[in-house]
Amino acid sequence: MEPEPDAEDLRISLAPCPHYRMVGEDRAIACGIHAKIVRDLLSQVPGPLELDRLQPYVEATRCQILLREHRCRDAADTPDADDR
Repeated sequence: MEPEPDAEDLRISLAPCPHYRMVGEDRAIACGIHAKIVRDLLSQVPGPLELDRLQPYVEATRCQILLREHRCRDAADTPDADDR
């Protein structure tokens, strides 16, 4: 695959996908594995990004990984002991 990152849109296009000939459940399994790899890689490096979603086959042989900034709960969202 030849990743084409777009830092402004937090998108990575992947083409050609070596699995584009797969169909049905096999295709879903391949996409799920790719999404898991991206999640695992992002969890191992410092930074504000996480996987938003993987868009399979936006074109015949091209998939897209969409990222987003990681949302952390801040102290204001955490209930106090008195609220329990």
